[in-house]
Amino acid sequence: MKFLFLLFAFPFTVSAQQSKSTINVSVEGEQQVASVVLFENEKQTEYTVLDNKVTIVDSPAHPLLARIVLLYKDWKPKNNIFFFYLVPGSINLKVNTDANSISHLTVDGPELTTEYQTKLLLPISECTQKMDEIEAEIRKGGSDTASLKKELNATISKSFGTARDYIKQHPNSPLSIEALEMMGSGDPTIPVPKRSEDLAALYHSLSPNIQNSEAGKQYFENGLEPLLKQ
Repeated sequence: MKFLFLLFAFPFTVSAQQSKSTINVSVEGEQQVASVVLFENEKQTEYTVLDNKVTIVDSPAHPLLARIVLLYKDWKPKNNIFFFYLVPGSINLKVNTDANSISHLTVDGPELTTEYQTKLLLPISECTQKMDEIEAEIRKGGSDTASLKKELNATISKSFGTARDYIKQHPNSPLSIEALEMMGSGDPTIPVPKRSEDLAALYHSLSPNIQNSEAGKQYFENGLEPLLKQ
């Protein structure tokens, strides 16, 4: 079961110097990276990499969920796309690849950048990986399907609970809109009519500044309101 990580923007006012982001990308391992592609909403820019390192200086108009794609010279790992929350300041993105050709991203930087990684993306990704493993076992057959389905529902509930708890604990954070986006059309472990009610209650628990931000208004108009009308 895959979760869709949607992009959103949050407006802010800063000086030109404060709005600059310095993104330091480093890749460990023998495999050589040819370039890094930075995606910011619909904008994408490719940067040449030397000795598996590159520094990108960017001036995003607002904080946003961005991603980098690593393009190797003669090799491709099992995953080469990495999400991170782009804000002004210095951001260090370190990628290392294990013996199974699975790459892992370590992020260091401003508070919102690290908070997105540690409190939202990583725990939800761990749940998603476990869901995939359980679903694979169910497809094999011959196991205790009832127990596996119960475990699957518990893992789904935990994943949605991670986003829900973050929103409740951070009503003034722009990341709470991202957490709502992660919840998609609602927690599938609760009855359908209550899913949109759950999302609406979470949205309205946010501070007026977050609700009335560009991201907050876009979420309501394009995400929540259509669900409430169903």
